[in-house]
Amino acid sequence: MPGSLSSKSLLLSLLLLCNTAYAQLQAEGHTNEYKAEIEVRDSYISGVAVLSCSNDTVTGCIFNEFGVSVISFRYHRVRQKVRILDIQKRLDRWYIRRVLRKDILNLMKEMEGGRNEYYDSKYRIKLKFTPLQGTDDAKG
Repeated sequence: MPGSLSSKSLLLSLLLLCNTAYAQLQAEGHTNEYKAEIEVRDSYISGVAVLSCSNDTVTGCIFNEFGVSVISFRYHRVRQKVRILDIQKRLDRWYIRRVLRKDILNLMKEMEGGRNEYYDSKYRIKLKFTPLQGTDDAKG
């Protein structure tokens, strides 16, 4: 019984943390939600990406199916740079950060051009953001 109580409190804490991150993204400006898919050779991650646009920056967060944040980033349109703000512990390696930073930058550039996916042929990584129903991007 004590184990289930701690599991429930851990789950509640995670949900509150994710809700706080989402609220921060909404407060920054215009927000769009996407179905996020990341394919890497034999692995697959899917979830929801929330992108908040304001002036010359786009702040994004990708959550998995359980509401746990996989990665948070900020894209500076003018400087054409991506900064990883937070990343899941198992992905927190300098070489993974470098590849993700480059791939997210290229995906953001593709999205500015009207396309919603990017394929990194060197590392065989495919990133795809599909607008969710009810968001501004899905309406047109």
